[in-house]
Amino acid sequence: MHLVVDAANVVGSRPDGWWRDRAGAAARLVDGLAAALRAGALDGPVTVVLEGAARSGVSPGPALVAGLTVANAARDGDSAIVALVDALLAGASAADTAGGAAAGGNTAGGVAAGGVAAGGVAAGGVAAGGNAAGGNTAGGVAVVSADRALGERARAAGATTLSPSWLLGRLRGLSDR
Repeated sequence: MHLVVDAANVVGSRPDGWWRDRAGAAARLVDGLAAALRAGALDGPVTVVLEGAARSGVSPGPALVAGLTVANAARDGDSAIVALVDALLAGASAADTAGGAAAGGNTAGGVAAGGVAAGGVAAGGVAAGGNAAGGNTAGGVAVVSADRALGERARAAGATTLSPSWLLGRLRGLSDR
């Protein structure tokens, strides 16, 4: 199962002061996801989609752990997430799709490598140990978000949805290990 994480929605699901430091909150989420992958609390791949001020907290591309990629939404994070779901379910890795879009494909709501397309996602490529952004979609794609409209769009595209509490439950306590 490839997890696509709506970072704004997951971070916003906890009233822990995230609004005072959106970039820091995004960095803490990505750090938590990396720890969960290392500890086996999550199976990869995981793509985290950041938007707005949160984008400055983490550089897009493969994170420090195999199986985790950070993607920046240019404007509309929900449309970028749905475009990523479409690409992943079509059998392409996010990195492969990014290359195609950057080479002149449809970037409206799509994916672009190394830069940001109109309404799209800046996606990373290959991390140590394999393609961090795609490949393992045999179990499908799940979008982690409590946003009802995004959930409907994701399910219409063929993904399942998981709640932020499901994800946060897997992250809880990992920093104590």
